[in-house]
Amino acid sequence: MRKTREQKEKLAKLLADEVPITKALETAGWSPLQARKGWKAVPRDVFAILPKKAKALIEKGKIDKKDMEHLLMGRLVENITKGKDGGSQSAKILGSHRDINLWTPEQMQGLIVLQAPQSLIERKDEILNAEE
Repeated sequence: MRKTREQKEKLAKLLADEVPITKALETAGWSPLQARKGWKAVPRDVFAILPKKAKALIEKGKIDKKDMEHLLMGRLVENITKGKDGGSQSAKILGSHRDINLWTPEQMQGLIVLQAPQSLIERKDEILNAEE
């Protein structure tokens, strides 16, 4: 069943008031089953009627990978130089973002060993005890 303009406007207002997505959908008239789908259940035209505050947040979210990385590093440097910890949780979360992923050791990225060659297995002790 299609949602009315009033339901969509109510949903946009609830989302702008930072009501959790599932609760906002149910309050605006979506079924609990649809509400559990979260943001996937929000019609595109609801985004168009969001208040300016919400639209501003959406625009801030359209930042590219390099800018996110620089923003994160800038926050960390600022916190270190000022000796304060404000925003460190946000910096940690941003650094864990799938596009940045700063907290993963670089040497492990993209490395998958399904089965080591037999020649390496036979030389295991030699390789493990070798000096670097």
